[in-house]
Amino acid sequence: MSPYSVFTSYARRDAAGKPFSKFIAELKDRVQRKTGRDLASVCFVDGTGIKIGDDWTATLAEGVCTAEVIVCLMSPNYLNSVWCGRELSVFRQRIQEMRKTLPATTRLPAFIFPIVWEVLPGRSLPKVLASFQYSEDAFPPAYSEKGLRQLAQLPRLRTAFLEFLEFLSDRIRDSLEDRHRLAPHPRHAAGWQLRDWERLESAFVDTKRPYDVEVLSLVPGGPASIADARSQDLHEVVGQVAELLRVPARVSELVPTSLGAALHQNSQDRLTSVVILSASDPEFRGKLELLNAVGSTEFGLIVIDSLNDPTHRSLTLSRQISTLPARSLERALQEGRATSCAADELPCELERLFVLVRNRQMHNDKPAAAVDAATTAHATAEGVPTVQRPELTGPGGSATP
Repeated sequence: MSPYSVFTSYARRDAAGKPFSKFIAELKDRVQRKTGRDLASVCFVDGTGIKIGDDWTATLAEGVCTAEVIVCLMSPNYLNSVWCGRELSVFRQRIQEMRKTLPATTRLPAFIFPIVWEVLPGRSLPKVLASFQYSEDAFPPAYSEKGLRQLAQLPRLRTAFLEFLEFLSDRIRDSLEDRHRLAPHPRHAAGWQLRDWERLESAFVDTKRPYDVEVLSLVPGGPASIADARSQDLHEVVGQVAELLRVPARVSELVPTSLGAALHQNSQDRLTSVVILSASDPEFRGKLELLNAVGSTEFGLIVIDSLNDPTHRSLTLSRQISTLPARSLERALQEGRATSCAADELPCELERLFVLVRNRQMHNDKPAAAVDAATTAHATAEGVPTVQRPELTGPGGSATP
């Protein structure tokens, strides 16, 4: 049996105040009474969270790798957290491993319980969370309207809060007492290091929203090949910078022929693109030429040069770009969107470009005009002049009356 029954996954900012502590205390009490399990091990709650620079603790690894069910407190903060996405990924991997040992027709209990902690107006859920039932007829109506945090906070919603907890604890009890128990993560016995954790892909990567960041890697051999003794894997660095800036980000490894399509697609989706190249790549020049030919799409460029230090610069990016036709890269260099650095300088350069390119994109994203094309065409045919006046409010500006 796992040392923990329930793992609580939440964003650190959502844990401030009494509503969170009230929820945890009430849930632990109900699960303990309904299962008879030891109160100390009923619910794992990471009291400190993981911050950049912290050591990966054995206690936290034990919780996420062995707890029998996970309760996900969904909120805007939660969906922006790389760490929360990785916690969910561990549970998904455990469930996938379990299914390999059972007949395809086996019906498993619920191991993942998504809870609306803070309402998400207009926000689509990642596919992995949307596939689970997070709202049922038995839940009080106020839960769907306001989210569990407000149920816990407002005295007038106390009854709805307790009704929700009764139903949730019943569902958790049913899962804990089912004959199918979720086994620990296969790698748990070998021990987890912080590096192992940071290499996990967040379960939220399938949700792309305007101004999210996508790092496009054209490094042969994968992201790990850019690292030297002083630096970390690209996935780790991107995850750390994204957590620091509270910006959803992902890494995509590309072949050169797909670079242009990826950049144009990101531009249409209003995603921030940062391209990673390696100066030691034998095909570096050809990739630089491809990037220069992508047109007007704005992006950030970082060239990893292991000898790029003040005393010995093996590559001067401006000199390389000056020999190319005056297209995308010349403008990127002038605007500070193209740079080269040593591998251990990558976090600083990524942070700078994340902010720079996202801010430029937001500033240039203007409201779209609302035009009735058929009426305009008819008026033009009749010789009647038309003026486009109404506009829709866009992320970069206000509506024009």
